[in-house]
Amino acid sequence: MSRNYTKLTIKLLFGQARGCAYPECETPLIYEGRGRETVVAKIEHIRSESPGGPRHDPAFAGDLNGPENLLLLCGVHHKPADRHDAIYSVEELKSWKEAQRSASGQGVDLSDAEAARFIQLAANERAAIETLARIGFRLEQAAAAAVDSLGAIDDEYQRAREAGFAALGPMYEIDDEGNRGARVQSSFNLPHAQIRGFQKRYAAEVQRHRGGAGELAALLGEEVAVIRMMDPQLGSLAAAAVPSASGMVEHLDAPDILAEYLGNFRAALQELYGAARERF
Repeated sequence: MSRNYTKLTIKLLFGQARGCAYPECETPLIYEGRGRETVVAKIEHIRSESPGGPRHDPAFAGDLNGPENLLLLCGVHHKPADRHDAIYSVEELKSWKEAQRSASGQGVDLSDAEAARFIQLAANERAAIETLARIGFRLEQAAAAAVDSLGAIDDEYQRAREAGFAALGPMYEIDDEGNRGARVQSSFNLPHAQIRGFQKRYAAEVQRHRGGAGELAALLGEEVAVIRMMDPQLGSLAAAAVPSASGMVEHLDAPDILAEYLGNFRAALQELYGAARERF
């Protein structure tokens, strides 16, 4: 199915139909179930736009992607008409279309968002989504690098404490008469200057990673603005990832919170990619 249609073409096409055009098929173009509506119609070209495609006619001078050359079928009847063009002629499909129009009444008032699902992404829209995917990947990598780097400093600090504690040797309780009792746990801490050294290193590393991740989050926000301008529906889906990206930057030093933001970030981008793939 070609998707080089305009939104006006799609809305006109659905406005002239309510059910599958195949004779005696009563399948509606929109399925209603559990309180939700889902567009289940498939678009069939009466004359293919591709040489060698179903019912291609090089002499046809009309708009191959216009409503007069398009037909709405259900999923069951779309494939046979598309694959077996030798037994489904142009004239027969045209007769189906006329019958579909006559039976449609007011047709289907398709929303802009649903109409957009049938429209192929323009080259610049595809490029923007691909750029967003790359920025998203880099932001995830930056978060992972921050977790590793800060974790390494934490590990080094713990090793230093363990080494200092071990250097004290075993400690025992001493009673009032100077007798040694059971072994007890030491409350050893590193020297204050050494602790401050670790704290400074940790804070500097947080700032370093937060700066790089912040730049990526800003780039992501800019790309979302571009997508929103070109396609409001996809732009709205893309925008859902922005708060999670900001949360990731803010909580690079809190692995549990970071993981939650990261999960939300991935989920938002996956929803965007799923909607975009339908239009590639």
